[in-house]
Amino acid sequence: MANGTAAYECVSEEALSHLKTYKYSSVDKSLISRYILKHYWNGFVELLPMWLAPNMVTLLGFCFILTNVACLEIWMPDLVGPGPSWLYYSFAFGLWMWERPSSIAAGHNSKEYD
Repeated sequence: MANGTAAYECVSEEALSHLKTYKYSSVDKSLISRYILKHYWNGFVELLPMWLAPNMVTLLGFCFILTNVACLEIWMPDLVGPGPSWLYYSFAFGLWMWERPSSIAAGHNSKEYD
């Protein structure tokens, strides 16, 4: 260990200089995304306050999944037999509410979905 850091052992100084200037960018060439989903995502982005961090948006979506697991544990703890029908609808809603914030977090962060 020349300078006592693990990063020095794994990544060269040249690579670190490039890493410090790295900026994520992606190109979405999907026609469905461009002409249909972009407007859908924009609508959801506008609903969120700008002070809300993108990671918090994703975490809020994950809370729906945790709520689904808690409901499953309460109303069907042995995972045997049919549960109440509303429970299965809550799973679909929870999954949709988890996926939605995950999809719009980037747009919320950079307003890239113009």
